[in-house]
Amino acid sequence: MNRRRALVTLAGAALLLQGMPALAGESMQVKTLQLDLSPDDGAVLLSAQFAVDLSAALKDAVSRGLPLHFITEFEIYRPRLFWFNKKAASGHMEWRLSYYALTRQYRLNSASGSESYATLDEAITQMTALRDWPVTTIDRLDAGEEYIVRVRMRLDTAQLPKPFQITALTDSDWNPQSEWKGLSFVVPTQPTPAP
Repeated sequence: MNRRRALVTLAGAALLLQGMPALAGESMQVKTLQLDLSPDDGAVLLSAQFAVDLSAALKDAVSRGLPLHFITEFEIYRPRLFWFNKKAASGHMEWRLSYYALTRQYRLNSASGSESYATLDEAITQMTALRDWPVTTIDRLDAGEEYIVRVRMRLDTAQLPKPFQITALTDSDWNPQSEWKGLSFVVPTQPTPAP
């Protein structure tokens, strides 16, 4: 009886481990993160560079016409010692990556428009380089206070067809996402002079 119980326990543990994303082989990560304050209009600008390595299954799926939706999310909050952190701003940017067999081009759509690329790597390079994304304005933040900005990128599995959503629950190849990466900054008490 003990041997049977041990086998059932091992089988259950194997099923649980299969559903967990692989920690060693991260398919998405934040390489660089930078925050700039615009002296002209007081905008807080976020720049980030992601490293994305799509699995063979996702590359095959997009080349067969399945569009993939990616989300880049950010949060700005003020840490507080004896209370919950105060969220100052949050938002996201959505990308839709698709392949058109007729033109043999990859198309990348976002709120700012759409572009076509000859290769999948070119489209991914464009999608993973955020430059000067206006996330909030300086007047929404308290001067002299420390804030933390953090960002991540992930595949929006809710946009996948239902059979693939079920696969994404147990297969990390179908659910790539980066960890949150953050940096702290202090809001200047006086506006930065324009150069």
